[in-house]
Amino acid sequence: MTNRYLDKKILFVGPTPPPIFGQAVALQNIYRHVCCKGKKLVRLNALEKNTLRQMACSALAIIKILAYLLFYRVDLVFFTCSRSRKGFLFDMFLIVIANVFRVPLVNRLSGSDFISFYESVTIVEKKVVAALYRTIDLHIVLTEKMKEQLTGYFPDSRVEVLWNSYDLSLDDITDKKKSPIIHLLYLSNIMKTKGIIELLKAYSALHEKYSSLHLDIAGHFVGDRSCNKKSIERLFWKHFSEIEKKFPGSISYRGVVHGMEKRKLLEVTDIFILPTYYSSEAFPVSIIEAMRAGNVIISTNFRYIPEIVRDSNGTLIDIQSVSAVYDAVAYYCDHPDAMTAIQKNNMEYAASHYSMPEQMTRLKNIISTLRSKN
Repeated sequence: MTNRYLDKKILFVGPTPPPIFGQAVALQNIYRHVCCKGKKLVRLNALEKNTLRQMACSALAIIKILAYLLFYRVDLVFFTCSRSRKGFLFDMFLIVIANVFRVPLVNRLSGSDFISFYESVTIVEKKVVAALYRTIDLHIVLTEKMKEQLTGYFPDSRVEVLWNSYDLSLDDITDKKKSPIIHLLYLSNIMKTKGIIELLKAYSALHEKYSSLHLDIAGHFVGDRSCNKKSIERLFWKHFSEIEKKFPGSISYRGVVHGMEKRKLLEVTDIFILPTYYSSEAFPVSIIEAMRAGNVIISTNFRYIPEIVRDSNGTLIDIQSVSAVYDAVAYYCDHPDAMTAIQKNNMEYAASHYSMPEQMTRLKNIISTLRSKN
C-alpha cells in the first residue's frame, strides 16, 4: 500500500450510504481505501426530501467543514458536486470556503446530467457556476467520453478520468459454479427509469418458453420524474404478484442487500440485467460488481454505458423495450457456451480494469500532482 500513499490530509465531502446508491457507494469506497496522511469525512444525504431537514444538515456540514479547515488544517478538499439548483447552493459555499482558506479542490462528477443542470439555470446563475467551477483545481469524471460534461463549458479546466471500482470482497470469487437453473439478477434502486417494469414484463414472457429461469431482484424503491415512490411500488408488486402466481417460486425480492449478502447473491447469479434509461445514469457500480462476480451483462445503449459494456462483456439493448430484454436473455438461454465464455472473460476483465488497488493507484498519481496554494 505504500506506493499509493498520499502525503496529504484530505477532507471528503459528499453522500455515503445509507441509503445505498451509486454515487454514495463510490465515495465510500474511495474514502475507506485511500491511503493518506490523514482523512476526514463530512457526510451529506443527497436523497433527503424534507427541505428543513436538508437545510439543517447542510448548515451542520458547513460548520464541520469550517472546523476541519481551521483546526485540522486539511491539504485538499475532495467533493462530489451536485447537479441541481438546491445542491449547487451548498457547493457554492464549499468552493468559496475552500478558496478563502486556499485549499486545493477536487470535484468528482458522478452523474451524466451536469449539462442538463447547467443549461437549465439563468444567465446570471451560469456566470456564477462558471466563475466558481474555474477555481476548482481538478475535476474527476468516470469515463473518457464523460469529459464532455465539463470541457465544453470550462475548456481551461483540468479533467481526469477515474473509473469506479468493485468491492474488494468480490476478489474471493474465483470461478462460476454451474446449475441447471439460469439465475437472473436485477441489483439497483427500483425506479421506473431503471427499466424494472420492462424487465418484469419480459421475464413473464421468457418463463413461458424457458422454465429453468429464476429472477432475483434487490434494491429499495425510489421515485423519479416519471413515477413517484408509491406508484412504482404498486406497479412493481402488481407485476411481481402476477409472475409469482403464474410461475410459483420463479422470482424473489431480496430487499436491500449489502456486504456478504450482496456478494453471495452476485456469486450465484449468471446474468445481470439493468435496462436503464435513468436521466443521470453514468457508470453503475453494480455493473462492474456483477462483471467481477462472473455475470453476463445485459444493459442499455444509453449515456456512458457503452464505454463499460462491450460485446465481450454482454449485450447492449434499446431502452424501454420489453422485446429487447426478452431477446437478449433468450440468446444466452439458447447459447450456454457463449454465456460461459463471457462469464469467464468478465471475471478476468473486471479484475484487471476495475479493482480497488488499481483505482487507488490512479487516484494517488492524479492527486499527487496538485500543489498547495499557500
